[in-house]
Amino acid sequence: MIVLHVLDELQPSGAEAMLLSAAPLWCERAEQHILTTGDREGEFAPALREAGYVIHQLPFDRSLWFFREFARVVEDSGCDVLHLHTERGSQWYALVARLSCRRSLRVVRTVHHLFRFEGNLRFRRMIGRQFMKRVLRVSFISNSPSGQRNELKRFGMRNALVPNWYDSNKFTP
Repeated sequence: MIVLHVLDELQPSGAEAMLLSAAPLWCERAEQHILTTGDREGEFAPALREAGYVIHQLPFDRSLWFFREFARVVEDSGCDVLHLHTERGSQWYALVARLSCRRSLRVVRTVHHLFRFEGNLRFRRMIGRQFMKRVLRVSFISNSPSGQRNELKRFGMRNALVPNWYDSNKFTP
């Protein structure tokens, strides 16, 4: 199996730290790729590369060229699972993947934060999430009970709960 994670610039923060601490388990079970969509790879890219992840970079741009290149990266990676970590553009990534990539591609969206959007933005994000789930068949994950409750309250999303990963070598009871 091949997994392609879509993130922004790779920094030593939540998702990246979880990917690094999980690398010994994940990389022995599946080929792991990361697409960084930041203006640069980010300072955490070397650590993730050394841990076994294949890093691709494609700076985010709201253009047809960007999404054509995104589809090319997804296809060239040969991924079986597209794991969307970013809030920015997630519905567009899912749409492009569904329209231009293999039908067997599994798309997963992990919501890493408590997005407290209000007004018009909240409505747009609710429509986007519902479209991704109902039409594009994207599986949604929350990484905490509070995040799961927020997604239900704000967006009507019943996300699966997959608790945060943590580094048990660094943090102990």
